[in-house]
Amino acid sequence: MPVFNYLALDTNGRTTKGRLKAVSEAALESRLLRAGQWLIEAGESRALSGPRTRSCSVPRRLLIEFFLQLNLQLKSGVPIFTALAFQVENTESASFHAIQEDLVAQVQAGRSFSEALTTHSRAFSPLVVNLVRAGEASGQLAETCLQIHDYYEWVDKFRNDLRQAFLYPSVVLVATTLFIVLIFTFVVPRFAALLTGFKVALPPVTVMVMGVSQILVKHGLMLAAATSATVIFWHIAPRIAPMLGLWRDGLKLKVPVFGELLRLMSIARFARNLSIVLRAGIPVLEALELCKGMAANRALESAMTTVQAAVREGRTVHSALAQHSMFSGLLTQMVSVGESTGTLPGALQNVADYYDGNLGRRVKKLLTVLEPLVILTLVGIVGTVAVAMLLPITKLMGAR
Repeated sequence: MPVFNYLALDTNGRTTKGRLKAVSEAALESRLLRAGQWLIEAGESRALSGPRTRSCSVPRRLLIEFFLQLNLQLKSGVPIFTALAFQVENTESASFHAIQEDLVAQVQAGRSFSEALTTHSRAFSPLVVNLVRAGEASGQLAETCLQIHDYYEWVDKFRNDLRQAFLYPSVVLVATTLFIVLIFTFVVPRFAALLTGFKVALPPVTVMVMGVSQILVKHGLMLAAATSATVIFWHIAPRIAPMLGLWRDGLKLKVPVFGELLRLMSIARFARNLSIVLRAGIPVLEALELCKGMAANRALESAMTTVQAAVREGRTVHSALAQHSMFSGLLTQMVSVGESTGTLPGALQNVADYYDGNLGRRVKKLLTVLEPLVILTLVGIVGTVAVAMLLPITKLMGAR
């Protein structure tokens, strides 16, 4: 948090100098006013300044509670400044407390709530800022805060459900991989040394298993380094070149089974985001721009850019969506119905709810197949290794 050197005037007309931590000069002024002092001038002390609060992210659960509390107070007729001040007094998180303190100071200084939110871009996304701006313009800020709360709740539940669903298979897969590496790098080499000493003819399966073991023992570190480098490149590719990011995200959608799940997730997220911003009264073109910025897949973002260009030229949203295979027929049809009946936000919400449920069923079905498949793979590999090691020993015993 920045540290300010300030000059202030107290109630007795005396000037005082001091140094205080504050998120911004407006927050400093608000703090001094509460202490009965009027700020004359202030300057940030660069030497003692820490990281600025605007670069600080906020846990999603805190944002959920924050917007729910705002909705309850605004709905009861409490002014936004009073509602924000109440939030400051009841926040336990130090970093979020500083952000809220700055929001109070900015609103007190005459800025709108949405303008204050823009100074904390890591805490509040462009989608949230624009929803709040639309809520202020329409006089429905309380309802907008509830929409934002519901959106964050959906994101939190969606991610937690996916994380919980894939936790057990991930643990089993990691344990299986480590067990297989242990077999081929420690167990098989010892049997191989024993069998080589007997100088017996080895069956093809034994030769194959011993060959795999030798590769892992001799080149294991190189293979691990190559795998790590591939994973790192996969993640940083978009930073190297945007086209690499587009290629990577497009490739994800082509992976059997998992690609379709990812496409369903992308459609559900797009439909829900577009429904929220349209319900807030944001125009279609601006809404598409906001949703494009929230897309979690660059292939979807590229398709949305084309859709946005087509709508700007005068085409309907559903006809623009229909020209891309990325968007499902159900989404296109429901958007068409929503446009013709004037209920587009509701139609998009229905699509999002349908795909959320469908996605959950598909994930459960996939895990039902994946878990026994991993176990059967482990049994098959261990069985192959056991047969490969026992066949030469059985042959040797039969020869005697």
